[in-house]
Amino acid sequence: MKANDIFRRNGDILRILEIRNGRCLCINCNAACMPVWILMDEIEECANDVEPVIDTNMNVWQKQVAHERFTTMTCSIIIVISLILGYYSSHRSFMHSIFAICLFTSMVWIAFKPLTIAFAVGYLSHILLELTNKKGVQLLFPLKK
Repeated sequence: MKANDIFRRNGDILRILEIRNGRCLCINCNAACMPVWILMDEIEECANDVEPVIDTNMNVWQKQVAHERFTTMTCSIIIVISLILGYYSSHRSFMHSIFAICLFTSMVWIAFKPLTIAFAVGYLSHILLELTNKKGVQLLFPLKK
């Protein structure tokens, strides 16, 4: 037995946090409660049911799901930060720049591939229509007109 081992005892799943003086500090993974000290003798009875805490042998599907979740969250955070930046800049500056077009389109491509073409067409058509406006847009933001 060592720290971070998991074992079953009386239907509960316990994790060893610390071993000291023939006792183990264990936490019940099934219940929200404080860790308790258990004698090593009681734990050794359950030794045949010990499992590692983390299974490092992820299969291909699990790796793909983890990667997709990470990229989706990362891109979503970047998009939210960029939208906040756009909110605090003037209307036809950052959000209408070439940098923003590339940034948002690449974020959509990374996080939501099937929507990329529709997003890019919509974004670019909006910018092109704004170019016909008397006020124009700052395509090279943060550079001035």
